Amino acid sequence: MKKFIIIIVFMFLLFALKAYCAQSEYDLYMQYCPKPPFDIADEGTRNFQAKTGLNSLAASTAAREIKKEIKKNAKGKFDVKVNSYSMTDAKQGKFKNFSVTGKKIEFSNIYITHLFAKTTCKFIHFDLEKNPVELLQPMAIDFEIQISEKDLNKTLQTPEYQSYTVGIKHQMVKISFFEFSNPRVSLKNNEFNFTSDVKTLMGKPFTANVISKLKIYDNKIILENLKFGSSNRKIEGKKMKYLLNIFDPIQYMQKALKQYNCKTLLKSVKIEDEKIIIRGSVFLGKS
Repeated sequence: MKKFIIIIVFMFLLFALKAYCAQSEYDLYMQYCPKPPFDIADEGTRNFQAKTGLNSLAASTAAREIKKEIKKNAKGKFDVKVNSYSMTDAKQGKFKNFSVTGKKIEFSNIYITHLFAKTTCKFIHFDLEKNPVELLQPMAIDFEIQISEKDLNKTLQTPEYQSYTVGIKHQMVKISFFEFSNPRVSLKNNEFNFTSDVKTLMGKPFTANVISKLKIYDNKIILENLKFGSSNRKIEGKKMKYLLNIFDPIQYMQKALKQYNCKTLLKSVKIEDEKIIIRGSVFLGKS
């Protein structure tokens, strides 16, 4: 369960994962979702427990426990909904599906404005006897993540990101060392606008700026249609693109979250109402 909870709360990890775009969405769902018939209580038991309210009680109890586990791993406001086949099945760790909605999420100094994630397989099975609880059947999750300009800039101000941008060596001709400070992002006009103050061992300090669009390529989110600019200094587009690849906050998150492993499928990314909105699916194997 802990593996699942971490992935749900920290769905932004998908930036860091290996691409699996060779497989279609249908193939991934077919590969990961358990096939019927499912090992669940008989129809009579399920109907009886549904009519007497036992099934609803089991589902609400499970939702509270999942929410409790999420709160152990992340700050934020969360709502969890669970659909179970019956109380008998729920006690055995068997469910139809469940969803998690989160707002104002903070996890390891990365900030997420809004998250919605829902399991899409028709049968989920955990081993409740294990500590931590283990996933006994593969599982697929559809998700939507929203990251506001404000929350993205909060991530950029964390000590982790600040230390990440200090003392990076660059081997290009005429420039051997960069120090970035005061990084900030604007999401105006449906564009990704990254700005940072830059010091070098050669030349005066200057402010670098890159404006771009976001797109999905090879199952990764990348920047496209880049426009480069700087104050007090002209910087070549090729060099600025190289630097952006190093200091871009999306790249930073990729490196920070690389420790988690599962298959992902990115479906869409856009900037709207000063938010980055990402939709996709995550596919988990057994624990």
